[in-house]
Amino acid sequence: MSTLARMTDATVVSDGPAAGSGGGSISIRALRKEFEGGSIAVDGIDLDIASGEFFSLLGPSGCGKTTTLRMLAGFEQPTSGQILIDGVDVAHTPPHKRPVNTVFQSYALFPHMDVWKNVEYGLRWTSIAKSDRKPKVDAALELVEMTEYAKRRPNQLSGGQQQRVALARALVLEPSVLLLDEPLGALDAKLRHGLRAQLTALQRRVGITFVFVTHDQEEALEMSDRLAVMSKGRIMQLGEPREIYQFPRSEFVADFLGVANLLDVDVTATGRIAPVKLGDFTLDAQLPPGAKPGLGRAVIRPESVHLEEGELTGDNRVPGMVERVVYLGSTSQVFVRLPQGSVVQSLVTNAVHEEPWASGDACRVRLPSDSLRVLEVSDAAAWSDDDGASAASVG
Repeated sequence: MSTLARMTDATVVSDGPAAGSGGGSISIRALRKEFEGGSIAVDGIDLDIASGEFFSLLGPSGCGKTTTLRMLAGFEQPTSGQILIDGVDVAHTPPHKRPVNTVFQSYALFPHMDVWKNVEYGLRWTSIAKSDRKPKVDAALELVEMTEYAKRRPNQLSGGQQQRVALARALVLEPSVLLLDEPLGALDAKLRHGLRAQLTALQRRVGITFVFVTHDQEEALEMSDRLAVMSKGRIMQLGEPREIYQFPRSEFVADFLGVANLLDVDVTATGRIAPVKLGDFTLDAQLPPGAKPGLGRAVIRPESVHLEEGELTGDNRVPGMVERVVYLGSTSQVFVRLPQGSVVQSLVTNAVHEEPWASGDACRVRLPSDSLRVLEVSDAAAWSDDDGASAASVG
C-alpha cells in the first residue's frame, strides 16, 4: 500500500507535529540570493526544519520569504549556500528532480480539465503505470474530501474547493516536502479562517514537512509548529509561535507579530527582574540576558494591560486617562494616555453586567512585571514594500 493510501486509511489525527512520519528534513546553510543590479533578497540565512514539521516563513512584503521558498522549490538559483533535504544538497538540482512540490496562491488549475484529471496530471510525467494512477488520484481526492467533485471543472468550484484540489494535485506525487506560497491569500477572511484548521489537520494526517509562506500573523501563529520572522532577507527571530509572541527579542518582531505597546524606559539596575523608569514612575520589568542600565524599549501586549479604578494603588501601576474606546464585539480596545505622554492599548473583555470604559475616564493602568519586557534590540528593522528586488520576486 502506498503512503498516500495509508493516509486515507488513518482514523486518528494527532494534535502534535508529525515528526519522523515520512516528511523530509531541511537544512539551509548560509543561503544567499543577490539579483542583478546588486539587490539582496536573502542575506545568508541558516535554518533547520524537522521532518514532519509545519514551518512558516513570516514577514512583510519584500522580506525574502518567497525568494527563500522559490529556492527550496528550485525556481530560483541561490547565489551561494546550501539547501539540504534529508542530507542531500539540492541547491542546484532541477525542480522536477527534487522531492518537493508547491501549492501557489493562484492554484494554477487547468480550466479545460475536470478535478480528477487535474489531480492526475502530474502522474503522467512519472514512471507510474496508467493502471496504477487511479487509486492514487482517488486516495488524494478522498484525503482532501473532494471525491464527489471529481467530474467538475475548476470554474464550478468555490475558492476553498479549488485550494483543496491544488493540495490533492501536489500530494498525489507523495513529496517529502510540500511548499505553500500564501495558498489562502486569494480567499475571503471567513473562508481563510475555516481552512486554516483543515490545512493543519491535513498536515498532521499526511505527516510530511510543510513550509508555509505568509504575511498574515494570525495564520502563522495558529498553524505553525515553529516559525521564522524575516526582514531584509534575514531571520529576525526563530521559535515556536507562543515563544515569539510572548518573548519578542526586537522591536520589529514585537510590532510585526500581533499588537504591541512599545514604551521608552530607563533601565536602572540589572537582573532578571529589575526596576525601570517610565517617566516619573518606577516599574519592575523582565530584562533580557546581559542587559545593562540605560535607555531602552519595553513591550507589553494589550491583553496584559489591566485597567483599574482611578483611586487604586499598588506596584507596577501608573495613572492614565481613557482617550478612545473601540468596540469589537466580545472585546473592546481601550486607548489610554499615560503621564509621560505615550498611549497604551488595553484589550478588555466586554461583560454584560459591567460598565464599559468611556473617553475621559480616569484609571490606573497596571503593567504586570511578568508581562512587561525590555527588548534585546531596540532599533526596529525597516519595513519596505520595495526593498531589494520587486515584491513579486522577493516576497
